[in-house]
Amino acid sequence: MQLKNSVLRFIQTIIFSLLCFCVSAQLGQLENFWWQPNGNVNAIVTSGNTVYIGGNFSYIGPEEPYGAKLDTITGQPDFSFPNPNGNVLSSVSDGNGGWYIGGDFTEVGGKLRGKIAHINSSKQVTNFAENVFLNGSVRALQLHNNILYAGGAFTQIGTLEAYAASLSPTTGAPDFSILNPNGEVSAVVPDGFGGWIIGGNFTKVGGQTRNYIARINANGTLNPWRPNPNKPVRALFLTGNTLYMGGEFTNVDNEQRNFLASVDIITGIISNWNPNANNFVFALARSGNSIIAGGQFSAIGNQPRNYIAKIDATTGNSGFWNIGANNTVRALAVNNNTVFAGGNFTLMDGLPRNYIASMDIPTGDVNNWNPGTNNIVFALAINGNNLFIGGQFTQIAGVTRNRLASLNTL
Repeated sequence: MQLKNSVLRFIQTIIFSLLCFCVSAQLGQLENFWWQPNGNVNAIVTSGNTVYIGGNFSYIGPEEPYGAKLDTITGQPDFSFPNPNGNVLSSVSDGNGGWYIGGDFTEVGGKLRGKIAHINSSKQVTNFAENVFLNGSVRALQLHNNILYAGGAFTQIGTLEAYAASLSPTTGAPDFSILNPNGEVSAVVPDGFGGWIIGGNFTKVGGQTRNYIARINANGTLNPWRPNPNKPVRALFLTGNTLYMGGEFTNVDNEQRNFLASVDIITGIISNWNPNANNFVFALARSGNSIIAGGQFSAIGNQPRNYIAKIDATTGNSGFWNIGANNTVRALAVNNNTVFAGGNFTLMDGLPRNYIASMDIPTGDVNNWNPGTNNIVFALAINGNNLFIGGQFTQIAGVTRNRLASLNTL
């Protein structure tokens, strides 16, 4: 009987997929792609041009797995964008209308690409890194001065044993003079002097002690700069000579700094900036004189701030707005007066926003922009009027429908 029911559900799902080809939804006309529920379909009834379905699902939408390009104004996805076949954990603009992406995938747009790939402005998967093998996920990417820096959980890239590497942005070939950390790299920023700052879960770089953060000079040598946090660094943002850092630490240079701190890029001396979050920080961005932080926290400076906060970059005061998500914020991107947030949340300031949202920075108002995905967003990168989003999702621009839904097949 159980086998019979499984076969019946499979047949019903196939029939449903055929009926739902080129459908349109009440949220707008979205044609030439498939709409799918996120669970089993157990019953199907048709009436004219309407298909009614019932089953064990809570969301229905078009398939757009793991990576998508969205319009920053309308939220409309580009359904001709090539998709990876696994999670995307990091991304960065190539400066020419395309993106570099990193994660756990092994293919992009049907082409073999091991954990890292380049998609150009024509939405083509280029030859970048087509013969470069990585044995673990890529979790941080930055492009600067015609060098692509990658960090992650991999311990091998090509024949190089490393958790980080500088790569040719054209071929993906790694630089074999790179200093190797002894643990995962989860954040990277250019240091403004031709070198790099890396943060993560390491305690040595090039065999020398560097707890969770290090600065590598332009010539590949290790800088003596050493802020010395006591736990992993997960987010970095540099402005001028001030480096803002977020992560899992509670102490920096023997001074209490709970999950947020800033240090001088030249001296490594910790500043008085001390917002005092009460839990991990995973993402940082800047707009004007404000730092926007995202993570697992529920308070900043003893004020309720659920998972996202706007903090004065000088004083550390977080009293600007309190929009609040209902779960972790893992990625942030700023475009003019708009901040985009991605993560585990399904509500932003009490409004339904499935895993991605945008807010007006001056007011904190949640914008109407609402593409929505069916699972976690880990990576965001702005490129002109387009936003790349990467994550664990497989559908986008769908609607919430608990166990019952209707679709128009015209």
